[in-house]
Amino acid sequence: MIRAKRNPKKKKWSWEDLSRALHSSTAQCVYIFLAGTAVLCLLLMLAVTPQRYNLKVGDIAPNTITASKDVVDEISTTRQQEAAAASVEPTYVYKEGISAEVMQDLQSVLTQATAVQKYGQRVLQTVAPDDQQKQKNYQFTEAEMKYARSLLTQLTLADYQLDTLLRATEEQMTEMCSNLTAAVENTMNTTVRETNVNESIQYLQQIIGLKTDIDLLQNVVTPILRKVVQPNMVIDQEATDKLRQEARDAVEPVVYKQGQNIVLARERVTANQLEMLRSLGMLDNTFDLNIYIGAFLLVLLSMMVLLIALILLDPELLASPKKLVLVMLVLCLTMGACVLAKEINPYLTPALLGVMMLTGLIGARAGVAGCLTLTVLVSAL
Repeated sequence: MIRAKRNPKKKKWSWEDLSRALHSSTAQCVYIFLAGTAVLCLLLMLAVTPQRYNLKVGDIAPNTITASKDVVDEISTTRQQEAAAASVEPTYVYKEGISAEVMQDLQSVLTQATAVQKYGQRVLQTVAPDDQQKQKNYQFTEAEMKYARSLLTQLTLADYQLDTLLRATEEQMTEMCSNLTAAVENTMNTTVRETNVNESIQYLQQIIGLKTDIDLLQNVVTPILRKVVQPNMVIDQEATDKLRQEARDAVEPVVYKQGQNIVLARERVTANQLEMLRSLGMLDNTFDLNIYIGAFLLVLLSMMVLLIALILLDPELLASPKKLVLVMLVLCLTMGACVLAKEINPYLTPALLGVMMLTGLIGARAGVAGCLTLTVLVSAL
């Protein structure tokens, strides 16, 4: 009988094995690579961090401040967009039935106003029959004013306006009603826009005032017009909003280019300048996360370029901790020198220094890999 072979037991990892792996040359190379990446990331972040200022609106700028990157003047852009939107004429649509509704309301108000006028004449004839002077001097009692006001259910008049209506003669009232009806009917047969109602009322006042008593015009006709006149052309809000949004979108943003002066020395800081400085992270207590994310991604890209170049050109270097330390040290020193030189003049950055050092110390292949890496990093400065 043949016995089945037992599978060999899998080897279990011990703490000694783990310690040995962590102290291997491969692990050391990984540590060196990560440490170099961290140092380069720190150097680039220091290089791209803008100078910060403690400013508020109205302060005098201590020196000229330039844009560290392209930035949109949001306040000026918004102001121009709103001006463009405001210049767009509203779109109107005709509202059916408004003219008939206005004329119906007018006739109802005039009927009530006529009833008040007739009541006033009856009171005056009662207290002073055929005596114009006494009628003129008579003061309507509170009860009489209250009753007259109760006759006006669609119109609200002040005491002095109501007094004018109560004292109007039948001839004045007939003339006012005739002129008012004809003028309103003619106007409503034309175009009365929603935004021009006041202008239409002023036009009606001028027309009616030619043949109407001045007191009635000011104290009765004007309140009636404001009560009954409605626009027959109303704003199509949806279409108007669409056109205004298109006008806003057509406005080009106000952009300050990188290196362009935002604030001049000894100049008062305005609100839009302060907002641009805030968006650039150039004010105290501000933080532009995008700058640091970009710096981190750029260093990550440069390290990937270095890793790929070394794998293709000199894979043995990646297994040598001493050579890898030298590569990272040269890259960090070169990057540090470039950051310092940038403060004087960006064109003085000694980018070729690292390439020459790597070529002389390790070899041409390491120099080529370092050149590709430094090209990515220094170009950001």
